Amino acid sequence: MKTKTRLSFKFKYLVYVLILVCLALLATAYVWTLLTDYEDSQPEKKVEFVISNLKSAAKNDTIWNEYAFPEVGESIYEDIDLRSVYETEFAEGDLTYKLKPGTLDDDSLIYSILDSDDNVVAEVTLNSLGDPVTKLAVFTIQEWEIASVEIIAEIKTYTIDAPDDFTVTVNGIVLGDDVRENLEDGTAKYTISNVYALPNVVITSPEGETATYKVSGTKILTEYYDYSLTLPAAITVYLNGELHEGEDLGDGTVRHKIRSLEQPYVEIEDQMGIAISYTGGNTLPLTYCQIIADDTYTLSINNIPLPESMTTVSDNPDYEHLEGFVNDLPKTVTYNIAVLMDEAPIAATDATGKTIFIDPSVYSRDLTSTSTGASVPESIAAEIDVLAIAKKWSLFMSKDLTGTNYGFWDLANHLVKGSYRYDVAYKYATGIDITFTSIHTLKDPAFVNEQVTNFRWITDDCFAVDISFDKQMVLGDGRDLVDTMNSTFYFAKNDKTGYTWKILEIKEIVK
Repeated sequence: MKTKTRLSFKFKYLVYVLILVCLALLATAYVWTLLTDYEDSQPEKKVEFVISNLKSAAKNDTIWNEYAFPEVGESIYEDIDLRSVYETEFAEGDLTYKLKPGTLDDDSLIYSILDSDDNVVAEVTLNSLGDPVTKLAVFTIQEWEIASVEIIAEIKTYTIDAPDDFTVTVNGIVLGDDVRENLEDGTAKYTISNVYALPNVVITSPEGETATYKVSGTKILTEYYDYSLTLPAAITVYLNGELHEGEDLGDGTVRHKIRSLEQPYVEIEDQMGIAISYTGGNTLPLTYCQIIADDTYTLSINNIPLPESMTTVSDNPDYEHLEGFVNDLPKTVTYNIAVLMDEAPIAATDATGKTIFIDPSVYSRDLTSTSTGASVPESIAAEIDVLAIAKKWSLFMSKDLTGTNYGFWDLANHLVKGSYRYDVAYKYATGIDITFTSIHTLKDPAFVNEQVTNFRWITDDCFAVDISFDKQMVLGDGRDLVDTMNSTFYFAKNDKTGYTWKILEIKEIVK
């Protein structure tokens, strides 16, 4: 009896398990069927069916039997069979779709079918069938039917951007000035209206090469390399190994405009032999400045002297009236520095070996006017009192010296006969201008705020020194008058001066 009972239990358990398995399989099959029905009920499935049918009909040449092509207008730029264009697009194009904005409601949907350029080529209208049914509490199934399929031929306006010296044709027609707008960047924009399909565009360079282009919506953009560089004239540009002349702008710079359908090889080289390849962009490592110094200076970058090609040598205008009386006057050297380095370390070393470093961010620097702050050396002071002579010059100019010709001959002992300054003084002493000097008396002390500074050697037998003071006077009507002297005095001592220190020139210091 026990064995029989045990077998009966096993049989019942096995039957129970089989029933559970069957129920699970039935539930799984139901859910699978429900998911399939839910997916098939999605409106996108209907749109994908339409696209598939369009492709099939286009490939079988039956598309215009099944679908109506819209009426279209005429365009001078579009003498083509639009039906053929659309048929090719439907058959071979990468068609996509999206819900048309503003058309979503419970009863109908409108989807736009797009070509490979995102142009709308057809619209599909779907209508709902019956009420939605919810199953398993979460799956709402709504049936849809295809209400209509409409081929869309939209009138478009295309713009074509190309270099202003390129030729553009649309469907075989050369575009002219009537549809062309010249832009400031050296390009032209062409506007083509009243066309339905993407036109056949040919863009040709002045050399006869055909350019490629890309299409973005209704914008057609020429693909080419366009470099525009404005560089100092001292910088050399090579294009594909050949010298590129560029356009001289007349201000020491040259504009290099390079356009090429193929990527050009552009190399830029400075006069110090630094060369870099340029592949576009707005920045280059560049130090560009002008330094003026006399020829006793040596300028260098990274301890390498600047080449002569960067220099222009000229006479120093400050020494104009020293010519003929002082030998070996320093020349003025203008350094037009243009090197392919950021903040190049520029050093200037004078004849004494003293070195100063130039800030490369300051375009212009004049070392000829650098203040030394030096006083008159004792050896010179032992031979000549430069301040006393400057005062004597000032007294002469205000008719406060005594003697023949208002003290000219006393002053002439400190001037070099035949020099420019000697002639100026003599003409003043013997001319009418000196007689117009206002009646006045000198205060006591007559001279205040005296300064003698910035002594510097011009040559071994010539120096310059800056002298300033205020001469205090009282005019005949009782008013005070201050006559300020602030000038550079140039003294020389050689065979032309009788081997004594004498004035060759006086230049007012203008601030």
